[in-house]
Amino acid sequence: MSTATLQAPETLSPWWDRAVALVMAVGFAALILISVKAYENAPPIPAKSVASDGEIVFTAGDVSPARQCSSSTV
Repeated sequence: MSTATLQAPETLSPWWDRAVALVMAVGFAALILISVKAYENAPPIPAKSVASDGEIVFTAGDVSPARQCSSSTV
């Protein structure tokens, strides 16, 4: 029978933790940048929306509570 020799397990480079930290930092920075840009480019809320017959459909006051409800966390 052949004699099997046990080999030492491979060790990771001492730089792997730095690489993981760098990838995470760049990823979180990108997520933050995208979030800021989305907030800055949000569509404006009209003061009021009027139908063709002159009836007011909704006002900015009607929209604000809905925005707060949709952005709140439960």
